[in-house]
Amino acid sequence: YKLDVAIEPLVRFIDELTNWYIRRCRRRFWSDENTRDRREAFETLYTVLLKLMKLLAPFIPFLTESIYLELRRKEAPLSVHLTDFPRPIEELRDLALEEEMAWTQAVVNLGRSIRKEHQIKLRQPLPKMHVVTADQKILKALGLQIEIIREELNVKDVTLSLDETDFVALVAKPNFRVVGKKVGRHMPKVKELIEKLSYSEIRKLMEKEAIEINIEEETFSLTEEDILIEREVHEGLVASTFGPLSVVLDTHIDVNLYYEGIARELVNKINTMRKSRKLEVTDRIEVVIDAGEDVKNAYEKFAEFINGEVLATKVLFSRCDQDADTWVFDDHEVHIQIFRI
Repeated sequence: YKLDVAIEPLVRFIDELTNWYIRRCRRRFWSDENTRDRREAFETLYTVLLKLMKLLAPFIPFLTESIYLELRRKEAPLSVHLTDFPRPIEELRDLALEEEMAWTQAVVNLGRSIRKEHQIKLRQPLPKMHVVTADQKILKALGLQIEIIREELNVKDVTLSLDETDFVALVAKPNFRVVGKKVGRHMPKVKELIEKLSYSEIRKLMEKEAIEINIEEETFSLTEEDILIEREVHEGLVASTFGPLSVVLDTHIDVNLYYEGIARELVNKINTMRKSRKLEVTDRIEVVIDAGEDVKNAYEKFAEFINGEVLATKVLFSRCDQDADTWVFDDHEVHIQIFRI
């Protein structure tokens, strides 16, 4: 009867379905040809939506019924409320892939937080990022999804490394609640010794090995539970850490990256206009742009990318009518009109 607890996994799933799976599959859905990949993308989404309606039916009965009737095939029950509640099919799960994507999303979230903290728009490409972790299993998982990381964080190159020392320092602090019971009155001296632990000693603790310290002829064994380990990014680097992961971004922007940032802004603005005019995702358009030289240069350099992302068959740089949309980004004022064809 705790509805908020029952519904939370479904809300989280809807967010991942919308903002991860569907968004990342847009090009598959937009394909002009009825390829196997396109069919599989739609079939997967159809199956997920149908089962999701059955899962949500007890909570939002009318909305799920409306969507179910749109999805329903002739042989299916007449109402979502006449269907069986879905059961998990464990053999369809790929636990290794789920773990890969969980770590991939963790890296992407770290990268986005760095950009936000340093006010670097996601649409502005960056030259390089480094992902650092001492955990080989995590590194292997990330290596299989490196292209997704690159695209999601809009960086040209991604390197993976086991060596943290180039980017971060490990800092050990006592877990007073645990170690205090072990060392008693020696706590002040133990605190001092823990804070002076070397990198190799901290690594031993992280690998679940014990280390020994001596105080007034008493020997104490310290384990991972006795220590809180933090990562401090070296001065001058733009970085963030989460658990065993550290993400470092190179924020140097050359002229090519600058133009690509403008191109991505154009894609965003034109697609926003498509949405506001309720165009179908497959509708082709013609575009008229009134803007300065930087915007024109950016289009000329990235025309194929822009046209493909907004489904434009023709783009003209000319004076726009009075009903054009006006956008301002990076000190550029841009007037845009779109026409469905």
